[in-house]
Amino acid sequence: MSEHFDFFSYNTIDFTNKDVYVFSHVDCFDGTVAAYLVEDYAKQDGAKSVQIVYGGYNKERLVLPAVNPVDTIVFIVDYSFNDIVDLVTILEQGITVAWFDHHPASHALYKQLMTLYGTLPDNLILALSDSESGAMLTADYFYGVTVHPSILLATFIDDHDRHIHQYPDTKLVCRLLGMYGLNDTNSVAKVMNDYIRPYYIYQRELNQQQTKEQIRLLNEKMEAKLLDYDLFRKQTLSLLADSVVSVTLGTDTFHACFAPRAYRGELCLLLMERFGVDVAAVLTITSKEVVISLRSQDNGKAREIAMKWGGEGHPNAAGCKVSLMYTFFNHVQ
Repeated sequence: MSEHFDFFSYNTIDFTNKDVYVFSHVDCFDGTVAAYLVEDYAKQDGAKSVQIVYGGYNKERLVLPAVNPVDTIVFIVDYSFNDIVDLVTILEQGITVAWFDHHPASHALYKQLMTLYGTLPDNLILALSDSESGAMLTADYFYGVTVHPSILLATFIDDHDRHIHQYPDTKLVCRLLGMYGLNDTNSVAKVMNDYIRPYYIYQRELNQQQTKEQIRLLNEKMEAKLLDYDLFRKQTLSLLADSVVSVTLGTDTFHACFAPRAYRGELCLLLMERFGVDVAAVLTITSKEVVISLRSQDNGKAREIAMKWGGEGHPNAAGCKVSLMYTFFNHVQ
C-alpha cells in the first residue's frame, strides 16, 4: 500500500507577458483537464503564449527548448515524470515551476528533491497529494475549489485513478474523446461549455425547485439547451457504436463496444439494430478486469454466455467479468 502524502507550497504567479509550458499526459483526462485549467487561467491573466507538452506513460521527460528563464513559467500537472534530473535542470535555470500531482511516483521524486536541496527551492510551487486528482489540485490552486466545471471531464474510463466521478455522462464523453484522439484542451472546453455544463446546471437547479410551476419555468428556460444536449448524447452513443469490435469467448462470438456500464442497455440495443444481430455487449475496462454487459433478443443468449464465464442475470440481460490475465484482448478483433 502506498504511503499517504500531502505537500503544499504556494506562491502567486504573475502570467503577464510570460511564455508558459504545461507538461501533461496525452492519454489521461485528469491531466488534460488540469492542462486546460492552466491554459485558461494563464491566458486570462495576460500570458504571451501557452504551449501544452504532452507525453505518454513511462516516457515522461521534462525537456524545454532554449528559453529566457525570466519570461518562462513551467507547469507539471498530473504528469508522473521519472527523472528528477529533468526537474533540477529547469529549476537551476531560475525558471518558475509549479508541480501538481497525485501519483505515488511524485512522492518518491519529492523525497529525492528534498535529499538534494534540504529545503524547497524558492522558484518551486508545489501541490502533491494523493487525496485529490491532478485536476482538483490545479483547480484548488487557481480558484480555491476542487469542483471547477472542467473537472466534470477529468476522469477517463480507464485512468486507473481512484477519483472516479459520479456522473456516467462524464465517462461517456471522456471515452468518446479519448477513442477519437480529441484529447486536446479546445475539444474538452467545447464539449464542457456547449453540452455538459448546461446539463449539470439544469440538474442542480432542478433539485432546488420546490413547486411544479418553478419546474415548468426552469424547463421552459432550458428547453433549447436540453434538446441540444439530448441530440449530442445520442450522437455520442452512435459514435461509440461505430467503434464496434467482434469478441469471441469460447464458442460464442458477438458484437461489442467499449463504454461505461450506465449505457449498456441503450448501446446493446443500438448494436443489435444496426448490425442485425441477436446478442451484443458493452465492455467496461477496469484496472484488473473487463466487465461484459450482455443483451439479447428474446432468446436467452445473454445469460447463457454470461453463465459460462461465472456471470449471472436475466435471460436477455446479464453480465460477467473476465480477468485481464485471461489476455482478453487476444479475443477481440
